Amino acid sequence: MSRRLAAINRIIAGLTAGLAVIFLAGCAVTGTQIDKRSYTVHGETRADLKRDIRRRGPKGGSAYGLAVISFYPVYKLAESKGVCRVTSAEIGLHVVLTVPKWRGSKPANGKVSGAWRRFSSYVRYHEGVHEKIARDYARRMKSSLKKMASSRGCAELRRRVDARIKSLKRRHLRAQQAFDKREKNRIKHLI
Repeated sequence: MSRRLAAINRIIAGLTAGLAVIFLAGCAVTGTQIDKRSYTVHGETRADLKRDIRRRGPKGGSAYGLAVISFYPVYKLAESKGVCRVTSAEIGLHVVLTVPKWRGSKPANGKVSGAWRRFSSYVRYHEGVHEKIARDYARRMKSSLKKMASSRGCAELRRRVDARIKSLKRRHLRAQQAFDKREKNRIKHLI
């Protein structure tokens, strides 16, 4: 009786895992998907614009722009002649960029208009660099995974591949943070 129950439990677990894979496959991003969003800023003076950015900006107003980045690695393994290899690897990349957009009345002061153009241009550039860093790490991840193999079997290789993905995601995050640190003071003086 317990063997029969164990067999039923294995079948249920297998079906559940299969459904999870089907569900997740439908959610995965393939290729690169970039979504651009904006938040509206109003004001006629530099002080008005700063205040509205703090009120409406990403992260509760603590950021001028934002890049939300998600990687979706998909790979296949196959064993041949005692060696398991990554036979294919694709890295889906989804980036959501949020930047400010000025709406409403034009300020009387031309200096404010010029400051806004420089500021918004820089925010778009800055978030674009975050996108570029993400694209670079997606390429690195794909290239790195395609080179992986193990003579200890596919289960061992899967563990190593998953560990490599986690490691590259951490390196990617550090690269993004290093860029933000380098650029931190530059943007503060633009508006």
